[in-house]
Amino acid sequence: SASTDEVAATHHRRRHCLDSEQFWIPANHYANEWAARRCTEDLKGGIKLNVGVFARKPQLGQTWIMYVLIYRQGVPLKDVKENFPGKDIVCPPRAFQVVQDLSINVELPDGWSADEIVKEIEMERLGELTDQYIHEVCIEHKDMDQKQFHGKINIRQGLTETLTLNIITNFSLYERVGQKRTGEPLYDLVPATREPKVKGQQGLLQQFSVRLQFCNNLDALNTFGNDFRLLAEKIGLDYQAILAIETRSNRTGQSPTELVLREWETGKSAVPFRQQELVSILHDMGRLDVIQDLALQGGAPKLDWWRGGLVDDSLSSGPKLKDVKVAATTANTIRITWELDTPDVTECTIEAKPVGSDNWTFTHHVQNNGNRAFLLQDLEPGTEYLIQVVPSFQRVAGEMVELRAKTNIPKLKDVKVAGTTANTIRITWDLDTPDVTECTIEAKPVGSDCWTFADHVQNNGNRTFLLQDLEPGTEYLIHVVPSFQRVEGEMVEVRARTDAVLEKEENTDREELQERVAGELMEARTRLDAASEEDVNADGEEELQGRVAGELMEVRARTDAVPEVEVNIDGEEEEEEVNIDGEEGEQEAVEAQDGVGVRQQEEDERDQGSN
Repeated sequence: SASTDEVAATHHRRRHCLDSEQFWIPANHYANEWAARRCTEDLKGGIKLNVGVFARKPQLGQTWIMYVLIYRQGVPLKDVKENFPGKDIVCPPRAFQVVQDLSINVELPDGWSADEIVKEIEMERLGELTDQYIHEVCIEHKDMDQKQFHGKINIRQGLTETLTLNIITNFSLYERVGQKRTGEPLYDLVPATREPKVKGQQGLLQQFSVRLQFCNNLDALNTFGNDFRLLAEKIGLDYQAILAIETRSNRTGQSPTELVLREWETGKSAVPFRQQELVSILHDMGRLDVIQDLALQGGAPKLDWWRGGLVDDSLSSGPKLKDVKVAATTANTIRITWELDTPDVTECTIEAKPVGSDNWTFTHHVQNNGNRAFLLQDLEPGTEYLIQVVPSFQRVAGEMVELRAKTNIPKLKDVKVAGTTANTIRITWDLDTPDVTECTIEAKPVGSDCWTFADHVQNNGNRTFLLQDLEPGTEYLIHVVPSFQRVEGEMVEVRARTDAVLEKEENTDREELQERVAGELMEARTRLDAASEEDVNADGEEELQGRVAGELMEVRARTDAVPEVEVNIDGEEEEEEVNIDGEEGEQEAVEAQDGVGVRQQEEDERDQGSN
């Protein structure tokens, strides 16, 4: 049965979890830790930090103080360690990016308890961080019978789990304190002279060249902490084993990754030594480059010991996209969109070239900071392009997706003749594609070899044009050609005939001319009659005859001049009528002059008789 202290510790832990229920979320609720850490993304307002855990060596039954340390990326680890003399690195530091307030939650195994299991940190405080932020966790060892410690520190942003720091150690090791020489690790590694007996998948990483490449990939200390230290933590090695591995490697020059593998192969870890587990761990570390380089592919869905759930086999095949498609096109742009098929995509590379070309004319890299679309610009109108989209993870390329798309050709619709007159034709149109910068209009009489009219209409809202100075009653062939930046689109051809001059209009013009001339003749006759009665006696015969002759000549000149101009426009028939009218007026004027002479002769004879 459980001891009284153990029961009390369990109730204490549960009480704190319930009190902090609004903050507490079980560990590892992310699909992939590397993707959740968002180390390589450029997030607006994001703060790039490192987090690790330091502590003194614990003692059985004593309080164990751990220091959760948060500091700016770029600070050397040796400078950080100088601030913690006499303390071990309990959990190797790793990088992550902060965009929201942080919550630190501590999970402890049975037999240990802590007063404060949740700590909230405002992002503003982290943004002002110039040195280090330290959160102390005081852990009480309540049950002396419990010696295997596996605790977790879960870091969450908002409601999103970001990363989990695993703290694994066996308190039995610390019974050796005082028995070991100063500086000698408490953890005993597999002797270097003994060939380890593999407890797990036979043949995994046994080929020399493959094993050497694997070790070379993980030996170098990684900026983001994704190296042999994190591998050791992920497979569940005691943190004292990691200290022992570093000590031996520094002393002998052995590969630290090789030492980690030897511990794993011989069963010093709770994680089975199998390819499926290796691929899952590398994926969670963000080391798809290792998976790809060593061709660690395949395998059915497997149980992940760390999270207690199924891990999809797609994790081992590299970054993938889905639903890659062309969303829209214009004359010089193509927009493509996509979704992530795997969460481990740090960027996408888009390349494009005209179909049939040997050279890729367009290359761009899109960071995976929420972008799921890209616009290819400055393309040639009416050209089919071959487009390749390649997802990648830490410069390791995933599965390429290829598609084709054609840029638009400028097009018009509803091109029609809106109206005509004797010398004009009005045409209208609408845009079938939005990428039209101008329209060229050409016209010529049907059957003619030469285009007699050409003009350009800018697309500033104009959807109509008036062709002017055309010939009446003539059928015209009209071409309307849209263009985009001097690249011509589809031509549209229409025909239209200008209006003819109607016979009714000609008759109306002749009637008006005849009425005007007749009116002037009537006016001239009236003045002549009045002058012959009033002025003969006063002015004498010669003066009267001279004035009448002058007026007749003036009327005759006007009647002759008007028809000559208008007859040429309105036709020969009018000229004949006007000439007739003019001759009749002249005859009447002569007859009037003769009548005046007769009256004068009769008066002279009467004067002689009286004398």
